[in-house]
Amino acid sequence: MRRTTEIADVVYDGFRLRLYPSENTCDMEICLYQKHSEEDEFRLFETEVSGKATFVDIGANIGLYSLRAARAMAPSGRVIAFEPDCRTAQKLRKNLELNDVCSVEVVEKALGREAGELQLYSVSKKNAGRNSLRAEIGKRRPSRTVQVVPLFEELTKHDFANVDVMKIDVEGFEDEVLVPFFETAHRNLWPKYLMVEVVLKHLWGNDLIAKLEMLGYERVFENSGNIHFRLLG
Repeated sequence: MRRTTEIADVVYDGFRLRLYPSENTCDMEICLYQKHSEEDEFRLFETEVSGKATFVDIGANIGLYSLRAARAMAPSGRVIAFEPDCRTAQKLRKNLELNDVCSVEVVEKALGREAGELQLYSVSKKNAGRNSLRAEIGKRRPSRTVQVVPLFEELTKHDFANVDVMKIDVEGFEDEVLVPFFETAHRNLWPKYLMVEVVLKHLWGNDLIAKLEMLGYERVFENSGNIHFRLLG
C-alpha cells in the first residue's frame, strides 16, 4: 500500500470513504484493519456533539470528525471545516459528497495569529496528516504557500455566534491558533467542549493547557495524543 498510488473505496463505521493509503496513515489503518487509532474519542465526540448546533473542525484532514458531526448533530446544525492543504481538502470534499453531506462548509485556509501567508511543510510524503506550519519540523522539507487567517475573524465572517464543540489538530500550531482567539473573542464564542491535540505541545510558545485551565476549562478526557476540555459555568 505504501508503494502504490492505489485508491480504495471502503465503508467504515457507516460512512463511504475514498482513501489513499500511500498518502495518509489513517487511510492505511482503515484499509488494512477497519479501525482507527481514535475510535475511543470518536464515541465520546459523537455523544458530545449529538443534537448540538455548531462544530468547528480545525485541521479536518479527510473529514472523519466532520462526517460524524453531520450525522449526530441537529438537522439545522452547522459545521465549518478548516483544511489548508489543497489535495487533502479535495479528499475531504469527496468524502462529504460520497455521504450526501451538505451541512459542512470546507474552508481551504490555515489558521494563525494574523492574516497573511505561511509555508505549509510536507513533513512526510506518506502521511499528509503530519503537514505542519511549524518551521522547526519542516526545515528542508517540500512546502507550499497557504493563506492564513485568524480564527475569530473567520468565525465572525461566517456568522458563528457560538460554538458547541471544537476540535483542533494542526501539528504543533495549536497555540498560535487558540491563544489569540481567546484573547479576542467574547466568552459567548468560546467552545463549550474543546478537543486539543497535544502530541507536539513541546513546540508551543505558550502553555496552552495552563491557559485553558485558567480560563475555566476542565479536563474531561486525556490520552497520549489529545486532551478534551469542558468550559465550566
